[in-house]
Amino acid sequence: MFVDLLRAEVVRLRYRRRATWSVLLMVLIGVLLPTQWMPNAQPLTSAEIAEARAWLQSDTAAGYCPDGCTLDQYLRTVLDFEDVARSVAESGLFVAFVVFFIVVTYVGSDFASGALATQLTFTPRRPAVLAARTCGAALLGGALMTVATLTSSSVSIVWYLALHGFGSVGAGEGLLAALWSAMLYGILLGAVGALLVFCLGGSALASGLAFLTLVTEVIVEGISPTTPAWWIYHVSPVWQGQALLAGSAMYTAEYTRSDITRPEAIGYHLVVIALLATAALISFNRRDVRG
Repeated sequence: MFVDLLRAEVVRLRYRRRATWSVLLMVLIGVLLPTQWMPNAQPLTSAEIAEARAWLQSDTAAGYCPDGCTLDQYLRTVLDFEDVARSVAESGLFVAFVVFFIVVTYVGSDFASGALATQLTFTPRRPAVLAARTCGAALLGGALMTVATLTSSSVSIVWYLALHGFGSVGAGEGLLAALWSAMLYGILLGAVGALLVFCLGGSALASGLAFLTLVTEVIVEGISPTTPAWWIYHVSPVWQGQALLAGSAMYTAEYTRSDITRPEAIGYHLVVIALLATAALISFNRRDVRG
C-alpha cells in the first residue's frame, strides 16, 4: 500500500500546477542569486587601480602607513572560481527558507481543501498516508533545492567563463559539493516541513512556528547582550542548515571558537525528523480530519 501511495504522490507532484509554479520560481531565484557575487568576480579595471594607487599615496603622505601599505590592500578582492563555488553554497540558506515554506504550503493545502479527508475515506491507514505524504514532500524539497542550485551554478559558470575565459575554471569540486548537499538538505527540509504540518494540522501554524523560531534565534544571537552558550548554536536549525550546505559552520561562544560539521548537521536533521514523525503519528491518528 505504501508504494502505491508514494507513486500517487509522485504523480500528483508531476501534474499539480502549484508544483510547476514552484519549480519556475526556483529557476528564477537561481538566475537572480549570482547577481550578488558575480560583480566581484570581474577583473580589476584601470580606473580602480588608479584610484587605489591615489589612496595609497594619500595615506602614505599623511602618515597613516607607519609599517608600510601595499597597493593590494586598496584593491578590490577579485573572486576566483572556488570563491564563486562557496558563494553558491552559502546562498543556499535563503533558498532553503523559500523551499521550506513552499513545502509547508503545498502539504497544508490538502488539509484546507479537503483532499486529505477524501483520501482517508479510501485509504484509512493513516500511518501509510503520513509516510507517503512525508516522502512526497521530501522529494519536492530535494527537487526544488536541486533546481535552484543547478540553475545558480550554471549561470555562475557561464558568467565566470565570459569574464575570465575557459582556462580560468577549476575542477569545480565546490560546485559539485554545493549541488549534492543542497539536494540532501532539501530532502530533509521537505520531510521536516511535512511532518510539522501533520503535527499542527495545517500550514498556518507550521509556518508560524518556523517564523517564531527564526525570530527567537535573531533575538538570542543578535540582540542579547551576552554571547550565547555553545549549545545554542548546536540546537539552532539555521546554524545546522548552514553547516550541512557549506560543510561546516564556525561560531564563537564563551570565549571559544568551534564549528559544526556536516555529519553533525545530518544527524541533527535525522533526529528532528524522528521526533517530529513520532509526534505527527500520534497527532494525526487522533485528529478528526474533515473535508
